[in-house]
Amino acid sequence: MPGMKKLRSCFVVAAMAAVFAVNLPAGTAHAINIVNCGNRTDLLKFTGHDGNQTVTRVRCYANKGTMSVRLWADQISTGNNDIEYLDYNGAKVRIKRWTIMYFPNRPPHVDTITIL
Repeated sequence: MPGMKKLRSCFVVAAMAAVFAVNLPAGTAHAINIVNCGNRTDLLKFTGHDGNQTVTRVRCYANKGTMSVRLWADQISTGNNDIEYLDYNGAKVRIKRWTIMYFPNRPPHVDTITIL
């Protein structure tokens, strides 16, 4: 029964492939992106201005990763995210989740933000 042997071999190969597919960890793609803030409080919300304080920008971010901001920070609300920002002086600042930070007098010049 050569056909039966071939069928059994195909079954064994398919079963092994299924075992490997189930046991291998799924790749994690981290791509931070800008999202609509709406009324959500769980997102990273960054409020900042340009150097002349003429343009105020409010942006919300979701998902892990790093993104360029290049604004002076007026307020950072982390939502349910642990974050880190890098300022133009090279300082890395970590902020824990569910924290709101205001910078009324000496706002940091933020280069990038990272959702950890």
